Amino acid sequence: MRTVVTLGEMLIDFLPMETGEGAGEPGYLQKAGGAPANVAACVVTLGGKAAFVGKRGNDAFGHFLKHVLEECGVDTQFFTATDEAKTGLAFVSLDASGDRSFLFYRDPSADMLLQQSEIPLAAIAEAGILHVGSISLIAEPSRSATLFAVEEAKRQGVFISYDPNWRPALWPSESYALESIRLIYPHCDLIKINREELLLLTGSADAEAGAAFFHREGIAHVLVTLDADGCYYSFMDAATAAPLSGYAPGIAVDCKDTTGAGDAFVGAFLYQLSRHDTRKPSASAMQSWVRFSVLTSALVTTKKGAIAAMPTAQEVELFNQSVK
Repeated sequence: MRTVVTLGEMLIDFLPMETGEGAGEPGYLQKAGGAPANVAACVVTLGGKAAFVGKRGNDAFGHFLKHVLEECGVDTQFFTATDEAKTGLAFVSLDASGDRSFLFYRDPSADMLLQQSEIPLAAIAEAGILHVGSISLIAEPSRSATLFAVEEAKRQGVFISYDPNWRPALWPSESYALESIRLIYPHCDLIKINREELLLLTGSADAEAGAAFFHREGIAHVLVTLDADGCYYSFMDAATAAPLSGYAPGIAVDCKDTTGAGDAFVGAFLYQLSRHDTRKPSASAMQSWVRFSVLTSALVTTKKGAIAAMPTAQEVELFNQSVK
């Protein structure tokens, strides 16, 4: 089994104890969050191996985040502390359906200070799988550190997974965001996007057209998550040079909180990838992993929080049996 290395931000998510417009004076639950960290936590909770590369404040919140990852079983030796900035915070608002919006406090936050010299290239090369998002591309020095990690990993033959994870409130402008997000395209093997990102990045709301766009950009494997409608996938088959594509249906659940659902989807997929000793999995093998990812993502929405809601592989299998 290979290790999945994730790189980027980890922060505190403050989740409201009550939801909806009629909620009283708000109280908040402190939860660990940050998309790349969520992915790592999902991989290990399912039974895989993962390491997280990032930076945290040398404060109570930063110590809490490291503790959460260690409790999950994530390797935190590359999750370093700094006195130069505080740990990032995000206040999450949930509507009655459990869908969320964010208010961020990071000006700057510790995760933005990751240095190129702190990228563990040897560990990434040995692991064989690297996952990144776009938030670490917003500002220096984490921008250069992320690009360095991806470029060097690609040279080493590492499988690179990418989730643009669009958060418009964090970027100085949409044009700068789009320019930055595209910098990863030439290096990644797999991209995961949602409905909003599909339109933003490809100019089309059609999943099939969007996947074709990314294939033209040289990205072999495309996953488009469609909320309750499941997922559209398109995987280029190396043997035939043609895509294997289709839709995996969604699963109806009692949704409490969608925070971390997309990260659970990615984590579940990379967990399956890590269990197979190949850097070029077949399209048909990956097709079978999409169902597992949809199940995992759906389960996460039934609880509050991201990392705290990640299921085990046994829980996913039991859930699968219950919905067949």
